[in-house]
Amino acid sequence: MVFQAKKKDLAVVCDLAVKIWGGDEKMMEKEFAPRLANNKIGVLVAKVENVPAGFIECALREDGGKVTGNLEGVYVLPEFRGRGVARDLFDEAVKFVKKKGAVDVESGCPYCKKQLLLLNEKGKSEQNKRK
Repeated sequence: MVFQAKKKDLAVVCDLAVKIWGGDEKMMEKEFAPRLANNKIGVLVAKVENVPAGFIECALREDGGKVTGNLEGVYVLPEFRGRGVARDLFDEAVKFVKKKGAVDVESGCPYCKKQLLLLNEKGKSEQNKRK
């Protein structure tokens, strides 16, 4: 299950962030509290059997009137890897930015870049089938 984190989920997001980057939860609270309140940023959390398993952060950016979705990165706890969690997070992040008006989606995250390429290839194949 993937859901958009809200203010009430701050502790869950901070706990996952500390596991990724280290530091302490108070520092992460300062980082993530404004993000969870910003409607142009999505912090999506995956749960497996009701246990937080990972998250992805995505944001909207405007450039010359064009809205682009940026997938900032995805993290899945080691014990949940290989179970499709990253893929579920990626899919929901793409839906999130598109629903918010993104025309394009990009990422600097290696996993997300690979998935975006596959998504683009799938889209091109479907367009060619219609011709």
